[in-house]
Amino acid sequence: MRILSALLSGCLIWAAAPLLALAPPADAMATPQEAAPWVAKDLAGIWDFTIGEEGPDAFRTEMVLTFAADTLSGVLNLGSNLACTDLTWAVDRAALSFSVEMGAGHSLNFTMTRDGNKIVGSVFDGDEEVDAISAQLNIEKTKAAVAKAAAIARGEVVEGVAMGDRAPDVSGTDLEGVKFKLSDYKGKIVMLDFWGDW
Repeated sequence: MRILSALLSGCLIWAAAPLLALAPPADAMATPQEAAPWVAKDLAGIWDFTIGEEGPDAFRTEMVLTFAADTLSGVLNLGSNLACTDLTWAVDRAALSFSVEMGAGHSLNFTMTRDGNKIVGSVFDGDEEVDAISAQLNIEKTKAAVAKAAAIARGEVVEGVAMGDRAPDVSGTDLEGVKFKLSDYKGKIVMLDFWGDW
């Protein structure tokens, strides 16, 4: 698979966007139907994305498409989550196209067309076609993401912890190297600041 070597040979993969900012409301997410023409909002969801011909050597990942304010946007996970730029869906041709910036002025271009309930196509590095691609809407993951986003918006769920639940017993090491856990501070007011340096 030539695209994997293109992606991993010295290309710095830059995290450009969160995996799922906010899923569209349930009434804005339609499951693509084979008989009807798709419009842009029909594409909103989590797609199982395959780079390369189907088989054990294919590279499998996820693409998340959202539809808000009449705009389709997306993120493709290629080791990090990369924004899909210049993303368009041409209803008349049932064609999806977008680019992914790989860093240092280098980008890959994706063109896909509808094939039943899938979208299939190719990825190009400049004018050179480097691999076949296909994507299938993962209905189960999409419904779960929409339900979770709606619950978070209502204040009912914070990343899997419901309001009123006991906080998980977080543990770690402080700046002096002393191990601690949240339960050590039971009865006290605690502010947790999660951060990382990569």
